[in-house]
Amino acid sequence: MRGGLLPLVPGELAGAPALEGATLRLEVAPSAIPALYEIRLVAGYRSGGRDFERRLEALLWRP
Repeated sequence: MRGGLLPLVPGELAGAPALEGATLRLEVAPSAIPALYEIRLVAGYRSGGRDFERRLEALLWRP
């Protein structure tokens, strides 16, 4: 994302991940500072009959 190869478009990421039934979703929101974005990557998966969700939150500078 830092290199600009992936667009900052919220939604489910196509082609990822390889695990069956897993989801990978990107959430994007502008911050109060121009060109700085709050991003959240959310992975959902099922293991042992239970649902799990993991999140990664970060700030991304994209002028």
